[in-house]
Amino acid sequence: MRFTREDPPGGGPVANAAGGAGRAGESGVPEGIPARDWVAVLAVDMPHVTARTLDRLREAALNHDGAFLADARGRQLAGVVARTALTRRRPADPTGQPLHLLLDPLDLRLVPATGNEGHDIDTWADLP
Repeated sequence: MRFTREDPPGGGPVANAAGGAGRAGESGVPEGIPARDWVAVLAVDMPHVTARTLDRLREAALNHDGAFLADARGRQLAGVVARTALTRRRPADPTGQPLHLLLDPLDLRLVPATGNEGHDIDTWADLP
């Protein structure tokens, strides 16, 4: 697993996802094993997303461009996207671009959030 941040720093979520797509291929896969590189797109204000959440998303994403958690409000900022899909949609200058412009054209499955995994913390009142 590799962690990345946007390039340039402060460039926003599209720059971050594009940076992750660029780095995903560096981790390598053993010779002869077919694999599809996945990039996790995660908001830092969703502390209940776990490795199991990412496993569920990756399983749901098979045969699609990716999968994202969803709750009653719709798609949340926790998902996995195929590196090739991100690379294909990456704008020439991702700086300051809204993430929905990158994700909306993709074939994404929505996966119902379970428990608190879809809970995001936007204000002090949102803390458990």
